[in-house]
Amino acid sequence: MPVIIEQKFWGICGFVSVLNGLRAAGLITKWTGPQQWGDMPLEEIQTRLYAEIVAYLNYLIFTESPLVAQIEKISENLKPKGEPSRTLKEVVAFIKGQLRTIARSRNAEGVKLMQIQGLIEKDGVNGVTVAMTPDALVDYMKWAGVVNAANANVEVMANTSENLLTYKNSVIGIGTGGGIFKSYNGLEHWIYVDKNGVLNNWGATENLTGVKNALTLFGKNAGDWATKITHVIRMG
Repeated sequence: MPVIIEQKFWGICGFVSVLNGLRAAGLITKWTGPQQWGDMPLEEIQTRLYAEIVAYLNYLIFTESPLVAQIEKISENLKPKGEPSRTLKEVVAFIKGQLRTIARSRNAEGVKLMQIQGLIEKDGVNGVTVAMTPDALVDYMKWAGVVNAANANVEVMANTSENLLTYKNSVIGIGTGGGIFKSYNGLEHWIYVDKNGVLNNWGATENLTGVKNALTLFGKNAGDWATKITHVIRMG
């Protein structure tokens, strides 16, 4: 069974990276009853991803958490061109509206499932970015049941496979490195490296022990943005 939860084009890499870690650890948290992760089809986990995002964002909004402002600011900075600006309340309403439209359709259940999974591939006007700051990611991990989640407070370093392998069972932030006009050390994306040194990113897995250049894992233009490890959040 794959150890990846697809991210595609939605800006939700922080959530997906944490959920990859939870799944790899066999943690159930809020998602299900007596089932273990291994008993749950990947498709079911993908559809539950939206509920997890909405539940956590509603929690932050209800408690008037200062993380709301952090997430809204970094999301505005990192959202792709053509995607509208949204507050977290608007993000929640948008996701709920999309899911409600699918649920009310007369399509067969199998078609509805495909439509729900397809939401995660939207971009542009129909895209959603919920970029997570390091503080927000640690808070989400603890909310989701990762008791020992902690920011390792690493110094910014080159993004190499050797450096990534240093931080197993961790969610790792990558980006361009620091600068006067860049927040959070130039953080742009979160990935997950499991306890065996397998990187999980954008619907793909790669054993880092067989990779010579870590930048090749992030696309042909990786040299423009994925040059540095900016943060490490340990999951245990």
